[in-house]
Amino acid sequence: MNPQKKQGILYYFLGVLLLLAAFGLIALFKGRWKDTNPTSVAGPALSWRQEQRSADAGGGKVSSESEIWYVYITGEVVRPGVYEVSPGDRMYLAVEKAGGFTLQADTQGVNLASPLQDAMHIKIPARFSPGENPSDTLELKRAPGERSPSPGTSALPSLLDINSAGVEDLERLPGIGPVLARRILETRKELGGFKNPGEILKVPGIGSKRLETITPLITVGAGR
Repeated sequence: MNPQKKQGILYYFLGVLLLLAAFGLIALFKGRWKDTNPTSVAGPALSWRQEQRSADAGGGKVSSESEIWYVYITGEVVRPGVYEVSPGDRMYLAVEKAGGFTLQADTQGVNLASPLQDAMHIKIPARFSPGENPSDTLELKRAPGERSPSPGTSALPSLLDINSAGVEDLERLPGIGPVLARRILETRKELGGFKNPGEILKVPGIGSKRLETITPLITVGAGR
């Protein structure tokens, strides 16, 4: 056989073998190439993206449920001071936290339904101006079944009798809280009753300044 022809046949078989080898390699690695592309982000990056999406969804703001406001309430309330409230709270809640209105409070001059604001100063007004007689504006307490005085008859002064008042009645006096109210009752029991309004100075915690505030509002009934 011609040597050139033998060489051509050899090249032909060699090419066939190389082609078969190439197909074999392709078939061998075909399954491994399917999942070479990443389908998810690594842990730290994914965590950051999730946190970022959460912040964007919430607008980056703190939930109002955990927010605390502070209001300062003064004037005619039992316990003036600074109190914690929540966003959306109304005026009546601040008054309740301060122990409620005193006997002198002008309750008609306060909108109890108005919304509160953070750092708000609330001043509860009195029902009378300086120089007026508080006894003319305070409500007269009557015993159950007692009738109002007839027209033309003189009415009793609307003052609080500290010889018969209870704890709740005493707490309505300006600057008198539950502790001082109980001390008044204890001192009244020890003395057998107060002879005059000035004797309330014998109650621990009541000084001349507080006495000056409540004197126009109190009286004494049956004493010792």
